[in-house]
Amino acid sequence: ALPAMLLYVWAPIVGRSSLERFDREALRLLSTGRRRDLGPLYFRALAMRLFAPPSLVQERRGLVAAETDRPAEAVSAYSEALAGYEEGAVPLGVRLGLAHACYALGRDADAIRHYEAALAFGGALPRVIANLAHALVRSGGDVERDVDLAVRARGDGVSAESADLLLVQALGEA
Repeated sequence: ALPAMLLYVWAPIVGRSSLERFDREALRLLSTGRRRDLGPLYFRALAMRLFAPPSLVQERRGLVAAETDRPAEAVSAYSEALAGYEEGAVPLGVRLGLAHACYALGRDADAIRHYEAALAFGGALPRVIANLAHALVRSGGDVERDVDLAVRARGDGVSAESADLLLVQALGEA
């Protein structure tokens, strides 16, 4: 009975500690351009995978999949993470990760739904607005709304998609 009690007390502490260690190391890898090393880092984080809260573990699995160009796996992981939260308590990172992965797969209806939920958090999210505008155009959405989003994204300084956003704007004005 004593070993079970110790495990009950010890497991959450070890799980959180491993999760924090994973986050620090993942940030270091991402900031140095070593995305390919995220997979091995995730698999070495055994205590995190065994003892941390499942929604947090799935969020990290989604991050690893997304950063290593595996959007289908990212959708699966982020969806599992999303299921672990109450509707109003879903972290922005889970929403954005799921939205970006759906967008990458061309699952526009899902991407639109998750981008709109992410925008409800507030703040400046020009890349989200740009991707939302593109997803709406690809899905045959409301052209007027697409143009408004494109203009808003361009105004927020999205440069990578400026040409595409101009096309969205031109399409709506045609």
